[in-house]
Amino acid sequence: IKNFDKRDLTVEIDYDNGPETGIGLGSFIVGEDDKFSVFCEINSTQLWVFKATAIMVISGTLEDGGIRDFYVANFMIDNNGNEAEVWIDNGTGRVIYDSDGFSEKTGEAKLQVNNNKTSNLVKIK
Repeated sequence: IKNFDKRDLTVEIDYDNGPETGIGLGSFIVGEDDKFSVFCEINSTQLWVFKATAIMVISGTLEDGGIRDFYVANFMIDNNGNEAEVWIDNGTGRVIYDSDGFSEKTGEAKLQVNNNKTSNLVKIK
């Protein structure tokens, strides 16, 4: 998350996750005080070839040292046929959260999945 504009309530979102990268097409922020949600359309590329368009939602509450109740949700809009089976199905999503309820500030992000408690698959319409 970068280039936060307090006047327009916009940010830019890009990510790198191994062989997957994402570039935000447009984002906006809602919230009050230290509570926030960021909504962004993302163009993603997997294995440098396979493309998809998704919606990413990031939310939480800023606190000293990190974010309380940090959630990231991805909802697949168009997986372009998913010929390599690297994407979730169109119309589905995935919610990722920190299982202890607090995400400390670090230099890198990481996800650990234990008994499906930190990653849940959801269906959207």
